[in-house]
Amino acid sequence: SYFKNPKTGDVIVGLAGPAANLVMAAFAGAIAWALYGQAPALVAQSGAFAYFYLMFLPMFALINLYLLFFNLLPIPPLDGSSVLALFIPKKHMSTYYRVQQYAMPVFMIVLVVLPYVLHVNPVGVYLDVTAGNVANLLFPFRVS
Repeated sequence: SYFKNPKTGDVIVGLAGPAANLVMAAFAGAIAWALYGQAPALVAQSGAFAYFYLMFLPMFALINLYLLFFNLLPIPPLDGSSVLALFIPKKHMSTYYRVQQYAMPVFMIVLVVLPYVLHVNPVGVYLDVTAGNVANLLFPFRVS
């Protein structure tokens, strides 16, 4: 409500979380690349370094990328819906906000029931394709 243009403000606030997830994943990838030359010797010497380098950094990045791409889905109440709201005409915004109010229970039911009905998890496939491939680009070794 403090923004001059509430729709644009909604988008900025909505994209702040996914942007933070991207920065944290990129930071983990940068650390992995910075240690890449010394990694084989350090992994052989220290079990703690092996865990940090081969398990913690990739998992940290992958979780942040999953959160990033999941939150970008254009479904209320996720952050991607605020981007979608930017393109909705002002006269339809009250209807959009009414639908958004009830979207969370419907979204949770679809998220849980849809994989059982279709025997495939479309959200999981989407996350594997997006977050999995980006994670593999960020690291000098295969993550997923």
